[in-house]
Amino acid sequence: MAWSAISGILDMSWSQVSIDTAMTSQNGYVANGVGAITFTLPTSSAIGDEIEIIGKGAGGWDIEQGAGQTIHWGTTSSTTGAGGSVASTIQYQCIVLRCITADTDWEVVTANGTLTFV
Repeated sequence: MAWSAISGILDMSWSQVSIDTAMTSQNGYVANGVGAITFTLPTSSAIGDEIEIIGKGAGGWDIEQGAGQTIHWGTTSSTTGAGGSVASTIQYQCIVLRCITADTDWEVVTANGTLTFV
């Protein structure tokens, strides 16, 4: 990922996906599936790493976690570990996550709509 001094934004690699996907840091994903697409958090991440998901398909998306991982949004957090998740509730819902503790904790930087936390 490179910082663009002209635009002031981070350049990310983007993929449109229609199947369940293991995410990697510094990547963006367009979720385009008939059914919900399950994304899994990276097992290795550094503080400041980002991930973005943009909903496109009618099925929406679901972010699943690995052992010891948690996603936070203000005072709401997912259940820590493999049982925790965050999901979209509408078709075109978007989310940006930033790693705040290497490998384990992610903060929702921005999202539209209501998220479902488990």
